[in-house]
Amino acid sequence: APLPPPTPRGILPAMRTRLIAFAIPLLIAAAIIGWQSGSAELPAAPPLPTPLAIPAVPSPDGSAGPNDSAADPFARSTPPEVRNLPEVPESTEALPPLIFARTGQLYASTGDGSQPQQLTTFDETTYAEQPAVSADGAQIAFVALIQPPAADTVPLPRSALWLINRDGTALRELWAPADGIMYLPTWTPDASAIYLLVNTTYSAPDPAEDTTGVERLAIVRVDTTTGETTIVRRGALDPVLSADGSQMAFLNFGSDGIVMHLDIVATAGGEPRRVVDGTRFSQLYAPRFSPDGRQIIFSAVDGPETDDAGYPLRATSSLVETLAALLAPPTAAAHGAPWDLWIVGSDGTGLRRLTWLYEDLPMGAFSPDGTQIAVLGYNGVYLLNPDGSQVRRLVLDPGHSGGIAWPAR
Repeated sequence: APLPPPTPRGILPAMRTRLIAFAIPLLIAAAIIGWQSGSAELPAAPPLPTPLAIPAVPSPDGSAGPNDSAADPFARSTPPEVRNLPEVPESTEALPPLIFARTGQLYASTGDGSQPQQLTTFDETTYAEQPAVSADGAQIAFVALIQPPAADTVPLPRSALWLINRDGTALRELWAPADGIMYLPTWTPDASAIYLLVNTTYSAPDPAEDTTGVERLAIVRVDTTTGETTIVRRGALDPVLSADGSQMAFLNFGSDGIVMHLDIVATAGGEPRRVVDGTRFSQLYAPRFSPDGRQIIFSAVDGPETDDAGYPLRATSSLVETLAALLAPPTAAAHGAPWDLWIVGSDGTGLRRLTWLYEDLPMGAFSPDGTQIAVLGYNGVYLLNPDGSQVRRLVLDPGHSGGIAWPAR
C-alpha cells in the first residue's frame, strides 16, 4: 500500500519534546521576567537571537539517532478522532475559483458550480502539495513529495518543485534538492523567482557539518528561468511574499529552539520585526498576506485566551499559568491537533482568532479583493469574512488537504 504524505509540522512536536527538559530553566526565567514586566501590548522584537541546537536525525548507516522516535515523515495518521466539534453551517454555494491540493493531486475550481478539474495525475508514490499561483494567474508552482524506494538503507523522503500551467498543461520539474523536503512556495510579483522552505532535518547529516537542526531549515530563492538557487535565510520556515513583493513574512524559532514566532522582513534587506509572539501558541503554520499587505492570516494550535469575538483577553498569563503550561505534556502532532485560523495586522496589532473549527492542519487564502477568506481543511473548504463572521463549510469528501490558493486573476 502507498505511504501517505508527510506533515510539515511533523518535526516540531518532536523538537519540543526532546528539548523541553533543557529549556525549562530558560523558559521559567523568561516567564518570571514576563510576569513582572508584562503589558497589554505585544512588544516589537529586537534583533532575533541565534537558535539553540536541535538533535540530529538518524545516521546514514541506519543506526539509532535522536530523531528515530519521530514517526515516518510519510506516515499519515487516521482521520482526526471524533470529538465535539463546533457546529458550522453547511452551504451549497459554488466553490470559488480556487487551486487546491486534495489527497495527493492538484485541482482547480472555476467558480461556476461545476466539478473541480483535476490538474495532476501522479502515481501512488508522488503527492502534489501546497500550490501557489503566479500574479498573472498563468502558472502554478507546487511541491511534489516522493516516497523513497523501499530498498533504501535509510528511507528518507524526497521532494521536487514543479510548475504547471493553470489549464493543467506543460507540467515540468523546476528544481529538486539533493536531499530534504520543500514546503510552501511563494512567487515574486514578476514570476522571476519562487521562495520556499527547504527542510533538511529529514536528511542523513554529513558528519563533517557542524549544523544544528534549526539551521537546517532554510528559505531558498529559486530562479524560475535557470533553476539556480540562493539561500535567503537560515533557521526560518513557511515564507510568504506580499503582493507587491516588498515584504516577506515567515516563521522563526526563538532563542529556546522550541517556540515559533511570526516575523516580517523587507525583501530589500534589514532586520526582521516580530509580528506575533508565539509563546502562547503550540504551533504556527502557513502565514498569508491580505492583498493590500496590511494583514496576515495564519493557522495555529492553542493561543491566548480570547473573548467571544476572538480578541485576546490579556497579553500575558499569570506566573502560575505560565509555569503550568511549561510543565504540561507536549501537544499532539498535526493530523489530530486542533488547528484554527488567526489574523493580525502587519504592524503586529489586532491579533484575533477567526475560527473555532478545530481542523486538521488547515490553510487559509484571501480572495483577490480581500473581502473573503477560504480555508482548506480535512473536512472541506470553509468561507468566512476577514472579521470572522459568516463562517460556513462547502462540503467536499473528507481527505488529506495539501494547501490552497485563491488566484488574483
